[in-house]
Amino acid sequence: MNYLIEAFLTKDSGSKQVGCLLGDLILKKGRYVLTDAKIQRGAYVHTCIMDFTHSHPAFIRSKSRLSLYNEKHTAKFVDIFYNHFLAIHWNEYSDIQLEKFSTNLYKAFLDKIHIIPYKFKRILPVMMRSGWLMQFTSIAGLHRSMYELEKISGRSYNFEAGFRDFVNNYSGFQDDFREFFSELILYLTELQDSHADLESSSFIPPHAQCR
Repeated sequence: MNYLIEAFLTKDSGSKQVGCLLGDLILKKGRYVLTDAKIQRGAYVHTCIMDFTHSHPAFIRSKSRLSLYNEKHTAKFVDIFYNHFLAIHWNEYSDIQLEKFSTNLYKAFLDKIHIIPYKFKRILPVMMRSGWLMQFTSIAGLHRSMYELEKISGRSYNFEAGFRDFVNNYSGFQDDFREFFSELILYLTELQDSHADLESSSFIPPHAQCR
């Protein structure tokens, strides 16, 4: 659920961003081979980001700051919290205004609406109507996004408890994000260098783990 982070790190407005954000939804049930090359490359970048994220010490430390006992939920919450920190520090990382970036991303999804899995189609209208990426710039907006995600999913993630932990440990989460994000950027730069053909139309992403 680190939508803003993944969209930013693909360094591309369009199909590759869509592939990265859809990630696992594309990789499941054979959808991977049915999509265009840029979407496949985006899904591959998603896999690399997830592999890096879930093993990173700062991300693990952030999960430990939560009082929740469900491992899956803690990871989702930290993803969302990190979106907030990228949003509030956006101008340090990008020359494009966040509002324009968000508009371009929503347009990219609408252009590919015919291949978007149903699960994400349920989220997209709420994401656009509420302006989730811009909502991440405030704590109140972050809370609203978490509420909407839980409502759409139809599941109880105990987001109020997670949100309280976030507010009470705000500076700690922010320090974790700073450490994590700088190293994630470096990792993806090195990945790009090691796969010189990553942006080439001839690049076929591995179907297993990122390497």
